[in-house]
Parts: sequence; structure tokens; C-alpha cells
Amino acid sequence: MKLQVLSTAQVIEIVELLAYLNPAVPRDVLRSRYEKITKEHSNYQIIGAFVEDGLVGLSGVWHGTKIWCGDFLEVDNLVVHPDYRGRGVATGLMKQIEVMARERNCNIVVLDSYTNNHSSHRLYHRQGCEIWGFHFVKPLREFEH
Repeated sequence: MKLQVLSTAQVIEIVELLAYLNPAVPRDVLRSRYEKITKEHSNYQIIGAFVEDGLVGLSGVWHGTKIWCGDFLEVDNLVVHPDYRGRGVATGLMKQIEVMARERNCNIVVLDSYTNNHSSHRLYHRQGCEIWGFHFVKPLREFEH
């Protein structure tokens, strides 16, 4: 497996994988959101996992600073193609994200996971992640999610 930072030129492959994690969101909306993020936020990257030159997994990462924790790297939309789940792709991505966080002198790696995504919870626990709190959401209007 080869891991590398993806470019905006790979948007079609990126959106196809993101659709597995966000099946209720139309692909054109996923693409629009991805393009807006990459245009407006220089602290965002997507790391891709390749097997035999095919993109089989990815994760966005945000580098930031917060008052409570200082520098952090946030995992955003880690997804693996269904045909490659259980083969170490997500583990490889998480290990690479930790390397990136250490290189950037981050204090923590953070992430959100849907409450019903139990397989991701097992993965994150195996990677040494701990549950420290809740992520509260107050919807302000209808939107695709």
C-alpha cells in the first residue's frame, strides 16, 4: 500500500470514495464542498491510500490550534472502499496521520465518528484513541448529510 497527499486533480476519485461514507449526499454536493474546502483552507489536505495504483482509501486532515489543546490534527471523513475493508488500509491511514501530527508538533489527533459506526470505534480504540467528550450539533436549517 502506498500513502500520499492527494491533489485537487483527483477530485473524481476522491468524491467516489467520499460517497461511501456519505451516501445520502449527492456527488455534486460532495464535490462542491471538497472544492470549497481546498480553495478556502490551506490547513486541509487529503491523504490517499493506493493499492496497485488504485485509490482505495482516504482521509482528510485539518491542522489547527485551539485554546484548550494547542496544535491538533483532525481526521475528517476517513473512508475505505468496501472491497478493501479489513485489510489494514484504515490502520495505515491512521498511522500516517499520527506521523504527520508529530511532524507538525501537534499535541493531539482528534476525530468525530457517527455513534452507530461501531467498526470505526473499534479501529480508533485500537489506534489508542480515547473518548473524551461529545460532539453536539444544532442544525440551523435543512441540509444534505
